[in-house]
Amino acid sequence: MRNLGVFIGRRLLITVPMLLIVSILTFVILRMLPSDPVAMIVGINRTPERVEFVTAQLGLDKPLVEQFVIWMGNVLQGDLGTAWHTGQAVTTDLAARIPASVELAFLALLIGVPGGVATGVIAARYRDRFADFGLRFSSLLAIATPEFLFGIFAIWLFFAVLNWAPAPLGRIEFGISPPEAITGLYIVDSVLTRNTEALVSSLRSIALPAISLGVILAGGFQRFTRATMVESLSSDAVLSSRGHGLPNRLVFYKYSLKQALLVVVPVFGIVVAYAIGGLVAVERIFSWPGVGRYALEAVSRADLNAVQGFILFSVVLYVALNLFVDIVQAIIDPRIEYR
Repeated sequence: MRNLGVFIGRRLLITVPMLLIVSILTFVILRMLPSDPVAMIVGINRTPERVEFVTAQLGLDKPLVEQFVIWMGNVLQGDLGTAWHTGQAVTTDLAARIPASVELAFLALLIGVPGGVATGVIAARYRDRFADFGLRFSSLLAIATPEFLFGIFAIWLFFAVLNWAPAPLGRIEFGISPPEAITGLYIVDSVLTRNTEALVSSLRSIALPAISLGVILAGGFQRFTRATMVESLSSDAVLSSRGHGLPNRLVFYKYSLKQALLVVVPVFGIVVAYAIGGLVAVERIFSWPGVGRYALEAVSRADLNAVQGFILFSVVLYVALNLFVDIVQAIIDPRIEYR
């Protein structure tokens, strides 16, 4: 247990310079872009005095290094600045939108991870047979399809043609009041407050965006699970088990699958990072009021504080999830040393 604490401490120490480097790169790159936030704010009422005033308000009249030092000092105090396109603190904006994104991402992962692992196991079990070819083709199709294209197709089929899904206008159907806010998660809050109408509407509204993102995530997990399963079936441990006369089904599900899952665990962090990126497109298509849509709106309006806040939030989340995955893998896989 002591070694595990040292292991976690070392991982945390690595994240500090990583976050600093990402912060510096984000800050510099955003200011190298051709977009002009001052012009976006001033608009048609452009006068030299107004331009000078807005430039000073944004702190863009100072040297780049001084701007970064001021921004980083505020970040360390929990202040990500003010988003000019909403007029609110970036932390306030993110806090209001994080529950929507968490709810969507969680359901997408709930669809993508078990679905991808299960179909990957089936593909490996029936390697080079019809089921394997069919599943490999479907996974390749899912990976190759952009999130926005899959979302548009889902809206056209299930809303416009079949009329099975509600209009893609957010987290709950028009005319139905959201549940009383407890956690910010509509599904959870509907259950806690026993609001059946809001629960059904929330599930109907989140179904298409969650499936759109979940199917694509499942495609990646399926291919990786199949590859690790096929490799595991050729390992010395599995071949030795078969040589001792153990049934193929027992060898496959008890030994080979266990080895494959140990390799699949580290990929979870990468998949979550991909899901965060996919949220931007999915939330835009389905008018989902989450952080992905907020980031897209901030980029289109050259809102530097909002974009920097979103990127910093995403990086911290990604680092935290990968640290969690490293810890889980170190605990469940005895081959990993705490170093």
